[in-house]
Amino acid sequence: GGQGAALIVPERGPGEVRHVTRAFNRMQARIGRLIDERTRALAAVGHDLRTPLARLRLRADSIRDDEVREAIGTDIEEMEAMVSSLLAFLGGDGDVEQPELTDLAILCANLADDAVDHGRDVRYVGPDHFDCRLRRFGMKRALTNLVENALHYGEHAIITLHADPGDDVRIRVEDDGPGIPDESLELVLEPFVRLDTARRRDTVGFGLGLSIVARVVAAEGGELTLANRPEGGLCAEIRLPHCRT
Repeated sequence: GGQGAALIVPERGPGEVRHVTRAFNRMQARIGRLIDERTRALAAVGHDLRTPLARLRLRADSIRDDEVREAIGTDIEEMEAMVSSLLAFLGGDGDVEQPELTDLAILCANLADDAVDHGRDVRYVGPDHFDCRLRRFGMKRALTNLVENALHYGEHAIITLHADPGDDVRIRVEDDGPGIPDESLELVLEPFVRLDTARRRDTVGFGLGLSIVARVVAAEGGELTLANRPEGGLCAEIRLPHCRT
């Protein structure tokens, strides 16, 4: 399941020590099986999504309007790539997505433009172009999660790309929401964690958004940090030290 091999402790020493060691090894094995079963179940969902996507593609091909057909085809291609990226993230489909040359500035600007097209207040601040090498769909999913999180708890969001020579590449997503209690800033990066205090009650999902961002960023050799802004709201910063071309 891509979770790493368990360390089997040799059963040596006095009888009491061997007994504890044996119990520990059995516990490790049980936990490993549970993790593998969970990962296989989630990967199966990803695989199952491919069937309706294939049907959508067949139906889209019959659309006569060229512009509409191409637009739907592009969306389907993106969904297929996202499913493949998810399966790679879960370890259920091998390492599907490889790092590729990506214009990170265009990616960030497009996310802001897409949000504006849907009536949301999102602004991009940064260079017009900045090429780097990373897993494009994984990073787009990570940034999308951050923007959606910002707009869920606030009304406005700013995406800022810092790509100064000699410094780490940094992407910040800032909002004007209620922020997160300081003592919980690291906790919310763990899977299945959702905070209720001062947060909206109409939250959906399983609390995986920020943990997925953290894992995607870690796969790029980077780091995700959260901080409350002095003027209010949350700042999520992705730092990428190794993505320059």
